[in-house]
Amino acid sequence: PEPVIVTITGAPDGTEVLAGGSVIGAAPGPVQLPRSTTPVVLTFRADGYQTTSKTVTPEAASTLDVSLKKKPGAAK
Repeated sequence: PEPVIVTITGAPDGTEVLAGGSVIGAAPGPVQLPRSTTPVVLTFRADGYQTTSKTVTPEAASTLDVSLKKKPGAAK
């Protein structure tokens, strides 16, 4: 099946997007996932920010808004 495009918005430039422990792209921007009805956990990490995860079900193209919190003591 055709891959599904998930467009990531709201994340700081250069945020790594991981699925299954592997980097699959960078945010903000589009990432490709295999089309599936099985939920996939996406993890987002960026220097100076707390890592966060969100679960998506890649059945169709979608947009996912992600906001990362600054780590305590990180430069502004």
